[in-house]
Amino acid sequence: MRRPPRPPARIAQPHAVHTVEAPVAALWRDPWGLAVALAVVAVLLAARSGLPGEPVADDFGFLHRALLSGSPDWLGGGGSPLYWRPLSRQLYYRLLGPLMLSHPLLVALLHALLFAAAGVLLYRALRPAWPAPAAAAAGAFPLLLEADRQLLAWPSCAQDLLALLFGMAALHALSRGRRPLALGWLALALLSKETAIAFAPALALWPAHRRADGTPARGPDRLRTAAGTAAVLAVWWLAHEWVSRRAGLLPPPQSAAGHGASALFAQASWAVRGVWLDALSVRDPGAATAAWLPWAILLVLAPTLTLVATHPAGRQRLRAALPWLGWAGVWAGIATLPLATFMPAWSSHRSVIPAVGIGVALVALLRAAPPVWLGVLTALRLVSLLSSPVAPDRIGIAGSNVEFDFARLTTLQRLAHQVHATLLAAYPTLPRGAHVARNQWPRGTLFAFQDPRAFQVWYRDTTLRVIEMAEMRAHPLHPLAAIVEFEPHRTPQVAMISPLALQHVLLAADSLRLSRDDAVLALLADFEVLQADTTCAVFMATGLTVRAGALLELRRDAEAAPRCGGHSSTTRWWRTRTA
Repeated sequence: MRRPPRPPARIAQPHAVHTVEAPVAALWRDPWGLAVALAVVAVLLAARSGLPGEPVADDFGFLHRALLSGSPDWLGGGGSPLYWRPLSRQLYYRLLGPLMLSHPLLVALLHALLFAAAGVLLYRALRPAWPAPAAAAAGAFPLLLEADRQLLAWPSCAQDLLALLFGMAALHALSRGRRPLALGWLALALLSKETAIAFAPALALWPAHRRADGTPARGPDRLRTAAGTAAVLAVWWLAHEWVSRRAGLLPPPQSAAGHGASALFAQASWAVRGVWLDALSVRDPGAATAAWLPWAILLVLAPTLTLVATHPAGRQRLRAALPWLGWAGVWAGIATLPLATFMPAWSSHRSVIPAVGIGVALVALLRAAPPVWLGVLTALRLVSLLSSPVAPDRIGIAGSNVEFDFARLTTLQRLAHQVHATLLAAYPTLPRGAHVARNQWPRGTLFAFQDPRAFQVWYRDTTLRVIEMAEMRAHPLHPLAAIVEFEPHRTPQVAMISPLALQHVLLAADSLRLSRDDAVLALLADFEVLQADTTCAVFMATGLTVRAGALLELRRDAEAAPRCGGHSSTTRWWRTRTA
């Protein structure tokens, strides 16, 4: 007897509990996938007020190791004393280091492409189980965060970006029944950042897990996936511990909150709160949406709650969302817990990976409501991102690194960029063993240069040294190749001091303290000639103040007044000295 023909596969309905979607179209023919990829354009627009891609802080440690140490050391910290992350440190900085120093914006654009790819992979990983609008809303969720600006702007965030990309690739492979490929992506994510540990249980629990023939995975399939992820974790952990001991890497820093039960609870609550606020893009109190966005999202969720309370179909749809809520809780929970160890220092870029789980959970709930609410949620998040506070256009003289947000990052990048540009314009090359000094540096910004690594990377010279002005005051005749000064009230805010002029001012200040006023006048007779660059307002005021002080000591008040140049700093200095 002939077997009756198999009925055609049923196209999934938006509110079906167990569905199998039709084959997903290629990306270039999928408007929903393209819409997810284009969401990253909003992040680029929101980050346009900064200096995306400019290396700063940790970047110089990694660049120093990658570009100046000869052959790469794959079994080490790659420039950090804490972690072994060979893909996001050794490989990333060796490949992109030269481009980072010459064309940093291209590095930021590469980050944007990788970030868009991660969102598209999440979208396509969800498509076998979700309709296109819901999958697109979840895929775009992590791409519409205010915290994404750091991920695109700071090269060091490649650690989080690569871990996210490989994690999404693993979910995508499981959704196509490709378990070995998913395990390979998991290994790459672990070699990018330890946070990828959260991906391992999430792979086994992935609700869209499929077999190779496209049918939903069953218990034995999930057990095999769990066994595979456990094996990958074990191999990675053994390698990580061996490398850490061999390279002498230090244990990760512990939170300042303590180790008791109450302290641990405070740390976990602090981390959960930070991730949730970043997921809603309302952590910055200056954000235009900080006051109303949480309430607006609650109003978006209200129709779902109404359906659950009043209609049996709504309760059925909510039950269909339970596996996704469980998966999201595992993903976001395990990815959030390590952040508690950083208390009280917070950096928003670490919230992007946990936010993936929050986005999947919200969209899973909203699938029980009419599809229009998914559009409302995405529109609210887009408005929140585009209305994020812009970065300051000037470098502040004070700032805290406890809340390391986009504004703080941009301040440090702006300072590093101006120092780099001004220094290399004045001194394209420096002799080996040269010493560089800094004057009137803003508080809390020295770590941005990883002294002396930034200067050594810029000049490709490991013999270059950076010294402080306190050392110059103690040894005024110490030879200097260049002196960089910060100008809080001028534009540009970085200027160059003449080394010879600085020596004369330091010797004149010593002479003034010893009441050798004639020597002061002799040393500063040609001060304006020695310091031809008058943009050094702070240093010029110092030199004029010392000369005016000598004239006042000699009772030549009429000559001293014009020499003061009307600088308020002169009056304050003289009153303090003569008090």
